[in-house]
Amino acid sequence: CTDNAGNVATPSKPLKYDATPPTATATGSRPADTNGWYNHPLTVNVAGSDATAGIAGCSSVAYNGPDSSGATVSGSCTDNAGNVTTASLPFKYDATPPTATASASRPADTNGWYNHPLTISFSATDATAGLAACSPTAEYGGPDSSGPTVVGSCTDKAGNVGAASLPLKYDATPPAARAEPSRAPNANGWYNSALTVRFSGTDATAGLAGCSSPTDYSSPDSVGVTVVGFCTDNAGNVGTTSLPFKYDATPPTATAAASRGADTNGWYNHPLTARFSGADATAGIAGCSSPEYSGPDSASATVGGSCTDLAGNIATASLALKYDSTPPTAKATASRAADANGWYNHALTVRFSGTDATAGIAGCSSVDYTGPDAPSATVSGSCTDGAGNVGSTSMPLKYDATPPTVSKVTAKAGDRRVDLSWNASADVEDFQVTRAPGKGDAAKTTIYQGRAKSYRDAGLSVGKDYRYSVTGSDEAGNTASATIAITATGPLLSPPPGAKVDEPPVLVWTPVTRARYYNLQLVRGSKILSVWPRHSHFRVPRSWVFQGHRYRLREGSYRWYVWPGFGQFSAARYGRSLGGSSFVVVSKTTKSSSAK
Repeated sequence: CTDNAGNVATPSKPLKYDATPPTATATGSRPADTNGWYNHPLTVNVAGSDATAGIAGCSSVAYNGPDSSGATVSGSCTDNAGNVTTASLPFKYDATPPTATASASRPADTNGWYNHPLTISFSATDATAGLAACSPTAEYGGPDSSGPTVVGSCTDKAGNVGAASLPLKYDATPPAARAEPSRAPNANGWYNSALTVRFSGTDATAGLAGCSSPTDYSSPDSVGVTVVGFCTDNAGNVGTTSLPFKYDATPPTATAAASRGADTNGWYNHPLTARFSGADATAGIAGCSSPEYSGPDSASATVGGSCTDLAGNIATASLALKYDSTPPTAKATASRAADANGWYNHALTVRFSGTDATAGIAGCSSVDYTGPDAPSATVSGSCTDGAGNVGSTSMPLKYDATPPTVSKVTAKAGDRRVDLSWNASADVEDFQVTRAPGKGDAAKTTIYQGRAKSYRDAGLSVGKDYRYSVTGSDEAGNTASATIAITATGPLLSPPPGAKVDEPPVLVWTPVTRARYYNLQLVRGSKILSVWPRHSHFRVPRSWVFQGHRYRLREGSYRWYVWPGFGQFSAARYGRSLGGSSFVVVSKTTKSSSAK
């Protein structure tokens, strides 16, 4: 710069200058998809260089259509000096799949359903890149379904895929058909009367359209009947079914026979079995009854039974017979009345008789009874009827043929009396005591009757011989007796007057009230002994001394006398004599011989 004075100043300014645009190139963010075609969005990136100012930045452009075989995307790069260069990328773009279709090779079979395999073909159109290829033809033969879809596709040259599908209904499976009888078999799988076979079915896919009408069957009999029917589904499939069964409506034949022969005279008297047998031409015999007959009694009984075949048909038959299992009614009667108190004490005969309402009486028994003794004996017997039944009965009776026992009759002498006692068996119910001689002029007199085992007989004549009989009777009237002979005594009791002894006797007399001693005198021709015992008895010694003489008890007759003494012995105060008695001393040999 120059001022007005002519001074010159030379300044300088550094600067950057670039007027040349940078170089730029556009490239895709990825290679083309198929056959040089892009079929989905891409980014076009612009890159550049600048030798002076350098690149400030480049653009990036996203592309997602429209479809075009000549699409162009432009972008730019700017250098730091602001110069801009544009670049473009031409390419082919088709992101639209082709329009594809699927077509069946034939119409549906029935009601829009296919019931056997079909072929599906695929075709398409593409407006931009053009069609490259389609899925090959597909064959469909299952599975059964009400809504299967066969899927295929077509691809254009840009690699886009267009899907195609054909929905269809397919059922190639016949329905499940069933044949069902209108009722259960009668027996063992056999039918023996008319039945109806009904048909039904199910179909899981197309559903059931219908089945055969019911079939009635009532003949002929056969072991192998088969009734056939069918069911159809909505797809036209047919399912066949059949019902095999056995049919026999004809009863078997039956006969009856007894299991054993009659028991007696053509009569049965205890249970028997009626056995039935039969035959059947078709189903065969299943079994026959074997009823047991056990009554009622009858001269014209009938046992019914049957045979059944395997189809349940029944044939009946009957067996006629005479039956009486009831024993006759028997009655027992004794040949005579009881002996005493309802008791029998000797043999009797029990006769039996009877009645029978059906077969009648054939015979009855008779029993002689002679024992054993028993208060509740039983005599049993029977009657037999014409059918062989035995009716038993018994007659209770009381029997005792064994006499009781009466033993050990003893006599205790007293003053003109005797105390009798005896033993007897427990069955004695009554005792009778007789005395001989009897009272007055009687030869024998019953002096006691009762149950006591002792009796006192008084008013006897001293020194007189008496014979007593004790008779015991049991309830059955049996008797037993025992006797004893005595010589009556007075106050001098023992030995009895005239008794024979072979040992020194004990002399016994009746005690006297307040007597303090007694005087006993023994006489053999003359007095040979006088003693003063203090008690009412005295044993005679074998020898003794009296009044200076020795005496010995020897064979012979002796008499003896007794006086009671009162007060002091020295007072010698005696009462009236008790009397006298006698005894005879004999040798043992003599006494033994005499007893015999």
